[in-house]
Amino acid sequence: MAFANNRKTNDLLSAAPVTAAAGLVAYGIYTAYRSHQQKKAVEMGYKEIPTPKGAVPYLGHLPMLAELPALKITEWQKELGPIVRVHMGQKPWIVISDPHLAHEIFSSNGAVTSGRPFQNYAAKIHAINQRGIAFPNPDKRWKKTRTAALDVLAPKNINKFGPILEREADFIVEHLLKTTEEKGSIDVVKPLQFATMNFLFVTCLGMRATHVKDPLFVDVVSVIDRNMKMCGVAEDTAWFLPILSVLDFVLRKEAKQKAFIKEKRDPLFRRLIKEALESDRDSLVKSLYALKDETNLLDDDGIMVTINELIGAGADTTSGTLAWTFAILTHHPEVQAEIVRELDAFISVHKRVPKFSEREELPYLISVQKECMRYRPPTHFGLMHEATDDLECRGYFIPKGTVLVSNMYATHKNEQVFPEAEKFIPTRFLSNLKTMSAAANSSIETRDHYNFGWGRRICPGIHLAEVEMYNILVRVFAYATVEAPLNDKGEPVLPDLDHWEDAGLTMPPHDTTHRFVKRSTSLL
Repeated sequence: MAFANNRKTNDLLSAAPVTAAAGLVAYGIYTAYRSHQQKKAVEMGYKEIPTPKGAVPYLGHLPMLAELPALKITEWQKELGPIVRVHMGQKPWIVISDPHLAHEIFSSNGAVTSGRPFQNYAAKIHAINQRGIAFPNPDKRWKKTRTAALDVLAPKNINKFGPILEREADFIVEHLLKTTEEKGSIDVVKPLQFATMNFLFVTCLGMRATHVKDPLFVDVVSVIDRNMKMCGVAEDTAWFLPILSVLDFVLRKEAKQKAFIKEKRDPLFRRLIKEALESDRDSLVKSLYALKDETNLLDDDGIMVTINELIGAGADTTSGTLAWTFAILTHHPEVQAEIVRELDAFISVHKRVPKFSEREELPYLISVQKECMRYRPPTHFGLMHEATDDLECRGYFIPKGTVLVSNMYATHKNEQVFPEAEKFIPTRFLSNLKTMSAAANSSIETRDHYNFGWGRRICPGIHLAEVEMYNILVRVFAYATVEAPLNDKGEPVLPDLDHWEDAGLTMPPHDTTHRFVKRSTSLL
């Protein structure tokens, strides 16, 4: 056995120089071609896309980006303009920070900018060769799958689930209050994931978890957390630096990733789907299987990946957004006081919390919710796009195959769109009380924020996310205030709003422990 292991290791190591040499040759060819393309575009009269100084051979700008690339790239864009070319190793990204330009590229020209760059784990291993709705290119199979998801997640259907959503919000807010009372504070991450994930269980699978220690929730969230982390671009280092494929080869990285999918994720989701199909409850998975019977574009693997993505992406982004909201509001008790005043005015008349259909009676709370999402977006880059054909935009030439990135952090800090963008201004959106779904699908002039993406790849679950967040927020502030945890001396320790966690596809706050203190003046 020892001899066999040594021989295997020697085989891997002997292959490493060949892999490294191939990577370097490919890099040299690609770099020469890229330089030729750029030079030819300028010669043809196109404007040159500015590139930050300091790039080094092969590594490009990677050594300059530190832990939070969006912050450094935002600095460059303040100096060079709203569109820059950043060399991520051997992969050039064109990064956009102006929302009007982003809209023009991703929405107006969505027919050729809705592709996805190929990442080994996300597209091949997680998505089982381009299945699902998050990572495939927009082919016929993707369009059919996305259409089915959009139908189930449409506002008219989500509104039918109103009572269920309200019960889930009641349950989780009661948990936040009770745990604070018993333990002094609570880390909100898992409870918020539970609340947002549970409704996705209901809509996608026709089932729900009963509490935060329910094996259904524990098993799914452990798989989701690991999968979301591995889908992040930072985990696919060989995509940026092909020479590192040598290290991946030696360490058997891909084999371990495939083992996680085949031994952990797939058996779990196949079991849940089987239970959902055998139940008498309606669910998205049944709709997808009906679609499978009508067309040869869907298969079992594609349905499983889609359900996995909807539950994972929906729960992580929504819970991360709420975590940021609570962290921000601990710094602003005066904002909480105004939310409470507005809520109590409604409750004093109706003797209950307001429903989502009554949201316009709470303009201040709606404005605060949108401002929190602008002030600290839950993702810095969203999912990347790729040009599927050559594109000309505002005098710039963007060749086919270019990776296109919306810098969500920078677009929400754009002073031309959001004056005094570095400040948290709770009244900023009082003149735009549209639902987030309506705003995201309208003209760029009436959009509120850009967290749900652009064009053909815009998030299909916008309305669900907003309803979930609204229901939780009105209940929290109807009963309590959100305060910082206390240290050993009994002093509040406010969360650091400039400290993010890299969760792969999302960037939740680092400090997520708070106190939900019952209001003695609560009217309920």
